[in-house]
Amino acid sequence: MAGAQFWKRWLWLMVVCFAALVSIGAQDETFSDAPLDFTPTSTDSAHYGLFLKKEGPLKAELLAAEMLSINMDIDFYEKELDRAKGEARQQDVLAMEKRISALNSILEKLRSTDPAHYSLPLKRRISVRPTTVYGIGSVLESDDQKPGNTIYRVVGIQGDDFSLLEPGRWYSLEVYILRARDTGVPVQEYYVYVMAPSEPGPGFSAPDEGSQPLGKP
Repeated sequence: MAGAQFWKRWLWLMVVCFAALVSIGAQDETFSDAPLDFTPTSTDSAHYGLFLKKEGPLKAELLAAEMLSINMDIDFYEKELDRAKGEARQQDVLAMEKRISALNSILEKLRSTDPAHYSLPLKRRISVRPTTVYGIGSVLESDDQKPGNTIYRVVGIQGDDFSLLEPGRWYSLEVYILRARDTGVPVQEYYVYVMAPSEPGPGFSAPDEGSQPLGKP
């Protein structure tokens, strides 16, 4: 009888301890095995889940660079629109106005986008050898500038420091393909965001991986 009472008390003590541990865990709302570099997205996201904290600043920069690229295309079309109006090319005027309106709609959508919900675009690695100091709008100079090859136009660089790309040196660059340039010209040309390069090795030279035809990003 005494043995039965002992086991009943032992089982009761275990139940009480387990309940106390559950209560403490609920109050702390922390889990020791949760990834430290992840944080939940806000509840208004179309995709509930997690995203890397380190991706936050990069996504914001990529989003800003994409908006800049759209503004550059709008500027291009506005100049063409003025030329078409001056030459009384009514059909071209209507086409330019339509493209400007479409680009402004895309721009407004991006302006209201939370960087945390911005999807990282396609990334490629290409070899580049600058012949001059680059800036916004510069075309990356690969080791193969044959007509018809893909053109990469820069609208941003990690750290906002174009001096990282010294003229006369080879670099193997990672670039994010933001979008195709909207100019109506049948040439493969894309706006890109350049990641900060690592130091090139002595005598570095590599084929341009970006010279191959690129599908729609």
